[in-house]
Parts: sequence; structure tokens; C-alpha cells
Amino acid sequence: MYLASSKVAARTLAAVSTACAVFTAFTPSASAQSLGAASDYNVFIFGNFTSSGSDTEGRLAVGGNADLTNYSVGSSLPTSGGNTLVVGNNLTFTSGQVNKGDAVYGNTASTSNFGIPDGSLVKGSPIDFSAAQSQLTQLSGSLAGMAANGSFNDYYGTLQFVGSDPSLNTFTVTAPSVNSANGIQINAPANSTVVINIGGDNIFFDNFGISIANTDKQRVLYNFYEATALTIAGISVQGSVLAPLANVTFSNGNVEGTLIANNVTGQGEYHNYKFQGTLPVPEPSGAALLGLSLASLAFRRRR
Repeated sequence: MYLASSKVAARTLAAVSTACAVFTAFTPSASAQSLGAASDYNVFIFGNFTSSGSDTEGRLAVGGNADLTNYSVGSSLPTSGGNTLVVGNNLTFTSGQVNKGDAVYGNTASTSNFGIPDGSLVKGSPIDFSAAQSQLTQLSGSLAGMAANGSFNDYYGTLQFVGSDPSLNTFTVTAPSVNSANGIQINAPANSTVVINIGGDNIFFDNFGISIANTDKQRVLYNFYEATALTIAGISVQGSVLAPLANVTFSNGNVEGTLIANNVTGQGEYHNYKFQGTLPVPEPSGAALLGLSLASLAFRRRR
């Protein structure tokens, strides 16, 4: 009898867990989170990263292969120590250096004219890139599911985003508007977080200026939640980019924030203004609580 009851309890608890996992809402009132494993990095790539004649001023993490030529990593870090460059698979580094801290590779390292004056080149796997990819992809999709609470206006190609919420301002725009834009203007209360959800699978984020009023670029996040191809060129991106599905071509310009993507090629620069905004996290919805109640009731009846 005790064994049978234990089996019933186990099945019931499993049902409860499933209900809570499936019926989860994403609401602004939930507790806050950052960008998870990517929070300490200027650039965080799940797949491969190829660049030459450029730099990442902060920390750089690459889940696959990194091929760097005439490159600099970590020049603006305030102190030495820690992992400044992390590569999950193979590292090829020709001419350049990791300025502060260690360079870590998962499989092989091939270096030439490579300097690491304040650290060591070591083998290891300090980041679970698979888990990070899952978490950040889920985050991107969840942010995209939030209702916009700010106003958006396309003024002859200038995309105007105006928010009034003191904590979190969210906006929604689609690829056609961004692809034909000649400028972006963002105005939101000081210290508030701005999330701009940009839909579409092939997006050109290029050749226009971005201005931000009142809030700070370190609190602005551009969420390319559907993009599988993202082109960045001729632009200074004021804020951070979350594009977990995208293969990014970044030919020139700079990102003044954190970049998260699938694969990246190009000569773009990354300036170490990591994302400092506050993002909501999922919390159980009414459906989840209903599922919990029904499962609990079923358990009591079986007992």
C-alpha cells in the first residue's frame, strides 16, 4: 500500500511540475533578472566568431570556434584577473593580444604573434554554452511576448519610441520599418529599462543614427527575437543587442553595449558598456496555479 501511494505521489508531483512549466506567464511584475551567463561579457556568441582588425573592449565568449586576426580583447577592463576570452572549441589568434586576464579554450589553440601580458592561455570549459543558449533564447521569446506599454511612431523613416513608465518601457516594431529607417529616437524616464522588440527574420540595422534621451544606453535592449540573419553596418548601436537565433554580419561600426548572437562575422567594434537594465522573469500564471490546484486535489482523492 505504501509503495502504491508513493508511486501515485511521484506521478502527481510530476504532473504538477509539468503544469507549472507549460503554463508560465511573463509579466512585468515578476522579479528582476539580467542576461544570465552573458551578463559579464561584452560579446557572447553561441556558435562561431570571426573578426579581424578590430577589438572587443570587454570580455568575449564564443561557444564554437573563434578566428581572430589583428585583434584586441579586454583593453577597457578596469582590473586584471578572471577569464577575458573564453572559446568553447578551437581558438585561432593571429596577431594581437588579450590585454587583461586569461584566455581559455576548450579544444585546440593556434596562436601567432599573440600576447597575453597579464594572464595565461589555458585549456578549460568554464561556461555551459548550451545552457546559456537555452536560457537566453527563452528570454528573448518571453520579452517578445510582452505587451507594448510605450508609444511608437514612424516619422518619415525616423523611428520614435517614447515611454513613460519609470521602470520598464517596452515597444514592438517589425522588420520593414527598421530596414527602411533613417534614424531612431528613444525617450524614456531616467534609469528606466527600454526593450525594443523587433520582429522579422532578415533585418538590416544599418546606416542611421540613434539618439537616447533621459535614460541611458546601458539600459536599452534591442531584442531581435525572430531574426536568423542580422546585418549591422555603418552604425553606432546605442544599447545592447539580443539576437539568439541570428547569424550576424557586422561589417563596420560599433556596438555600445552587449551583443548576444548565434554566429558573428565582420570587423565591427564592441565597446564595453554592458547591459545594466532590469528585465522581468517568468512567473506562474493563473493557468499554472489552476493546474497545481487540480493536481493537488487529485492527489488527495487518491489517498
